[in-house]
Amino acid sequence: MMNFMFRITKNMENTIFSMVFIFFLLRLNAKEIQLGVVYSKTYKEGNELYSSSIEGYKNNDFWGIWSVPIGECKSSSQLTDINNITFTSENIDDYDLNTAWMVPNYGIGQCIEFTIDYFPGDNSEAYQFYGICDIFNGYCKSLVLWKNNSRVKKLKVYFNKVPVCYVNLIDTWQFQSFDISKYLLIDKFKNISKSKNILRCEIIEVYKGTKYKDVGFSEFLCEGSAN
Repeated sequence: MMNFMFRITKNMENTIFSMVFIFFLLRLNAKEIQLGVVYSKTYKEGNELYSSSIEGYKNNDFWGIWSVPIGECKSSSQLTDINNITFTSENIDDYDLNTAWMVPNYGIGQCIEFTIDYFPGDNSEAYQFYGICDIFNGYCKSLVLWKNNSRVKKLKVYFNKVPVCYVNLIDTWQFQSFDISKYLLIDKFKNISKSKNILRCEIIEVYKGTKYKDVGFSEFLCEGSAN
């Protein structure tokens, strides 16, 4: 009889544990679903930020006048050098479309992180990051390389390790931007430090290239508040 009762008690404990675990997973999934989604935008012909070709962007660097580095950058990984060509995170804020940060195998789960020294509301410094990111998606050295390599389709954005939103990017070599400012000004972040904040962008989905699984960005900058 005691063995029978023990088995019943043990089964009940296992059932309760399973129910609690499932509830925990459902809460996590619900939290993920609640994350907002931001969509990037490009610029139409006639706008100074528009070009009809990659070479046009290289010859007309007007986009660089409005864009500045977000902050000190590091990446979770990078593609191995090829013929002395590097693919480090240093390439994403060098104003050079001939270089890029790239990772292999579609890069799902790989990320870049920026240490932000200034934040909205602090007017003591020019060119603060306040949420608008300017990017060139993919390897924009040439149209052929852009097509051959993969591009980022979706990012998951974290601020100080807290997930804040998703960003859907356009599959284009043209200059594009997105605005996540409203997700950085929610109540829980209002009293944060004005320095050493971490913005992380994690690759969630990609547009597959015609030839390579390598994926990344040629430029990943921001608009400064002094612009």
